[in-house]
Amino acid sequence: MNLIAQKVGNKAYEKYKSAFRHKDIISKFQAKGEKFVDEEFPPKFSSVSKTGQHPPEWKGIVFKRATEFMDPSQVRVFRDIDPNDIRQGKLGDCYLLCSLSVLAEREKLIKRLFITEEANEVGCYAVWLNDNGAWKSIVVDDYFPCTVNGGPAFTKTNGDEIWVLLVEKAYAKIYGGYDIIEGGVPPHALRDLTGAPYDFLESEDPEEVWRTLKESLSRKYLLTCYTKATEIREEKNPLGIQSGHAYSILDGKEVQTVEGMERIIKIRNPWG
Repeated sequence: MNLIAQKVGNKAYEKYKSAFRHKDIISKFQAKGEKFVDEEFPPKFSSVSKTGQHPPEWKGIVFKRATEFMDPSQVRVFRDIDPNDIRQGKLGDCYLLCSLSVLAEREKLIKRLFITEEANEVGCYAVWLNDNGAWKSIVVDDYFPCTVNGGPAFTKTNGDEIWVLLVEKAYAKIYGGYDIIEGGVPPHALRDLTGAPYDFLESEDPEEVWRTLKESLSRKYLLTCYTKATEIREEKNPLGIQSGHAYSILDGKEVQTVEGMERIIKIRNPWG
């Protein structure tokens, strides 16, 4: 009994140590007066383009610390979490960002992703992500892909918060590179961010779609939608909806117009 208990205890300790290894990293680099550099996912172009297949405009991307493109005294992990903090950049991960914006409607769903909630001078942060059903602590530094003469090349924020950049970087790290997370579907991102199962509906029946939407809204489910790609990249339809793009669903209402009852859906574009 004692031996079994000891083995279980050791296993639990190792699991805890792995999940919170960022604490040791922060203490170590604070003692040396140095900043942390993540050698597992280094601030090099190989982390941006693991496959070597990347758009031409990515060639000028360099890595900068958050304090190099933000006021060092103002950098925060988050202040007031707002879906409007999220702005997509040159990376085609709208499926991830629209999922993040849905979570940001409920602040606690974003905060629970962060093991490190406060900015630190070492530049070491830990984020929870659900990888194939298992929650993992993903440690990253605060180097982010940037343009040569400006700030972030990929996701951006509207202030001096870095929570969106950290999630995108942790997501890229767990998959192996920023280019690997180009293109995807929101349900998969929601699963990785919540650990929860998802349901998916593709239907030509507007009654079925509306019924499912209303039921899901009443149950306060996290909702997203996306369009299929067309031959013309980001082609707009008559409603202004773009092809190959993802959106957060915020609400759905039936409204009375001069032409009768109409159904409208409120969506958010991760482009900001």
